[in-house]
Amino acid sequence: MLGTLLMQVLRSSVVLLDFPVYWQQVAMGLLVLAAILVDWWRHRALREP
Repeated sequence: MLGTLLMQVLRSSVVLLDFPVYWQQVAMGLLVLAAILVDWWRHRALREP
């Protein structure tokens, strides 16, 4: 739920700032990539003794 809210806030922000559509998609892709990396690092840290 929090991820959806964050993505919508980012999308609304870049639209209000009049970013080109290409950069809007880049920003959303980076946000998704960051979420995947954080999840991976978190799970990796939990598995280490």
